Amino acid sequence: MNIKLTLNRIAVGAALAIAASASFADETLTGTIGFHNDVRAYNFSLSAAGTVDIFSTSWQYGLNFDPAASVWMKSGNAYTLVDQNDDDGISAYDPNGNFNFRLQLSLGAGDYQLALVAAPNAPVGTLLSQGFTADAEAPISLADWTQPSANPNFPDQKGGSYSFTINGASSVSAVPEPATCLLMGLGVAGLLLRRRAA
Repeated sequence: MNIKLTLNRIAVGAALAIAASASFADETLTGTIGFHNDVRAYNFSLSAAGTVDIFSTSWQYGLNFDPAASVWMKSGNAYTLVDQNDDDGISAYDPNGNFNFRLQLSLGAGDYQLALVAAPNAPVGTLLSQGFTADAEAPISLADWTQPSANPNFPDQKGGSYSFTINGASSVSAVPEPATCLLMGLGVAGLLLRRRAA
């Protein structure tokens, strides 16, 4: 057995595995919002500089709300605005209307966050910590809200479902909502207390 040849094959296989994990094909993510000022966040990263294409396909002629999105770059503990989009207008990805967002970005290696909202809940400033324009408003259920950006032909957009695709990232994951984090924290605390009592 040729050890040098075997080691070379292992090295090539490892390099191919790393290259394959550097980016992935279209990843479609779905979820729901219940209120006009909900914000859904997704972390994604790039292991090397490249182009990321993010687009929604959920508006569907007013079946669901008009989504908007912003992308933020992580630097230390802060996130800085990279770009935002409400209506793509001419998306070839969605034959069901032009009220979907699309962001095509050339990004460096690093960590990013995508924030998905119901338009017109736009970022307040260039830092994610500054929040969004509707943050201070009392939550309005989508079933009771007429979205300002609604197509006049379909003013009763009530559906809370969303769907978007991200292409070109190395990894992507949903950021748990604060209520979910609180419940998880309470669950862990309960388990620790139970373990202590035993």
